[in-house]
Amino acid sequence: AWTSPDLALAHRLRDISVPTLLVNGVWEKRFQPLRDKIAAGIPGVIVADYPGGHSINIEAAVGFETSVREFVARVAP
Repeated sequence: AWTSPDLALAHRLRDISVPTLLVNGVWEKRFQPLRDKIAAGIPGVIVADYPGGHSINIEAAVGFETSVREFVARVAP
């Protein structure tokens, strides 16, 4: 819901204060403007871009897993 460009709450991205990871498939062309909005809007967001599309966890499985592991290691006590 937060990533919809027409969402009435999109202006509140700056209010997200929890650690946030976005693993992005760069071939998903329709999502890239939203990726940029998220990168600019959520404080401290970590964005990991990989070659792949909508199913980035499958299409770039190694990168996806690495990004998630590193993110969890940073934010987990």
